Amino acid sequence: MIQLDSANEIKIMQNDHIGLFDGIGGESILLFLLSKCDSESINKQRAQQSLDIISDNIDSMERLNFSDGLAGIGWMVEWIVQNGFLEFNTNEVLEDIDNTLYKSVIYSSDNNISLARGTIGKILFFWSRYRSKNPSTHRLKNIFQEECLVLLTDDLYEHLCGENAIFHKKKLSSDDVINLGHVIYFLSNFLWTKINEPTIENTLYGAMNFIMEIIDKNIGDEDFNSIEVTEIDDYLFLSSCFYLAGKNHQLNFWQQKGIKYASYFKDMLKQKDVNYLSGNIILSSMILDNQIATLENVNYSNSTLTNIKGKFFIYHLATQNIIDFDTAVSLLILR
Repeated sequence: MIQLDSANEIKIMQNDHIGLFDGIGGESILLFLLSKCDSESINKQRAQQSLDIISDNIDSMERLNFSDGLAGIGWMVEWIVQNGFLEFNTNEVLEDIDNTLYKSVIYSSDNNISLARGTIGKILFFWSRYRSKNPSTHRLKNIFQEECLVLLTDDLYEHLCGENAIFHKKKLSSDDVINLGHVIYFLSNFLWTKINEPTIENTLYGAMNFIMEIIDKNIGDEDFNSIEVTEIDDYLFLSSCFYLAGKNHQLNFWQQKGIKYASYFKDMLKQKDVNYLSGNIILSSMILDNQIATLENVNYSNSTLTNIKGKFFIYHLATQNIIDFDTAVSLLILR
């Protein structure tokens, strides 16, 4: 976990694992972000120490997923380099992870599409690798990455649009709502690569139309208005992703719909619990440009990349213009 002392230093406390969401992998990102406020580079040194811990223990990591497996660690390494915190050749560092995840995509498919444990997480890993800017990258490396991205986005289409898939459901589970949010956010960014473009375009537009149908039909419905706070919170996340998909795809109609939906679900949350706070409220507050609370003297001890303190920390950096909107959103969206 992360602990701030009076000198604004960070101490990495004992952690059980090196994963991205709640482990040392995510902590290293928060440490690098905090180093932007640190003229003495103390936190950057500590971030590098956390990378050393990961390097020493990576061979024992058996999971392949994004939240606490190899895909998340590989994405983290690319994120650190692509955001200018360190300089090294990620092809060399990630060669073993590349090979392991490549084989996992070629020889099998995930039953789970989620960012944390399934297809979307692997898409995010290979997309980050595809965007790497290493010198003298062999052409075959890019071909392998594109091949994986095509296979993964084909699988995603089948899970969403195929027989008995999400688009045929009349009632969505919490996982369905979160997965749809991640799908439209990431695919609206990924579409610009032109990789597997027809499939990605059909998936994205199908998802956006399906979401509008579900929400527009239920807004104002008495049964829908009685859903639990956690369900409203999920729909708030989906609404924020809807806006971001419109922003990424440069479609004002989607952006306006997203703002309308986010405002609606945020008001629902206030009616249910005026003191309710979540990472989704933080994300929507950036989109709606609403200040959440006074940010002075916030204690960020025990922050992780995906808990409420970590989200608040990222939001704090964005409101202080230490990191830009897109960087903050790309981290707040992780859950």
